[in-house]
Amino acid sequence: MTRTTDADAGSVAGLASAGQRWVEGFGRAPLDPADAPDLVESAQRITHAVARATRNLSWDTPDSFDAVLRQAEHSSDC
Repeated sequence: MTRTTDADAGSVAGLASAGQRWVEGFGRAPLDPADAPDLVESAQRITHAVARATRNLSWDTPDSFDAVLRQAEHSSDC
């Protein structure tokens, strides 16, 4: 599922709104047991991307964390 975010996606409200729309869209998608392997693989890839993004960061650098996650997203790591 791919959905663009609002023009203000850089703001906290824009990110929250985009996240909420993603969750709502995901919740409406029909699921089949045959989808389980793909869902597990996606969850593992996302977990690894987040782990890589947080490896060298402290909680004092949320902008850097966001930048690393966005870079991973654009390079199809997730």
